[in-house]
Amino acid sequence: MDGRQLLSNYIEREKGNGANQAKLARASKCSEGHLSLFLKGKRELSISLANRISAATAGAVPVSALIPEKMAAAKTLIEAAE
Repeated sequence: MDGRQLLSNYIEREKGNGANQAKLARASKCSEGHLSLFLKGKRELSISLANRISAATAGAVPVSALIPEKMAAAKTLIEAAE
């Protein structure tokens, strides 16, 4: 399951606890529009925003799921430097 689907599922699952897309956006310090565009596949996340979203979901949606290409590139750079 990709990060968009994980995040969408998280929002849906947490609705019973009063969570919604707007609250997650505020907790992640981003606009609701940015989050919506990401969920629709029309916008990518920065590493910083992916970290904030992961923290706002208490790790339920990991950074590695939200930005897998960036994480893979970082891993490759780290391995090359070793």
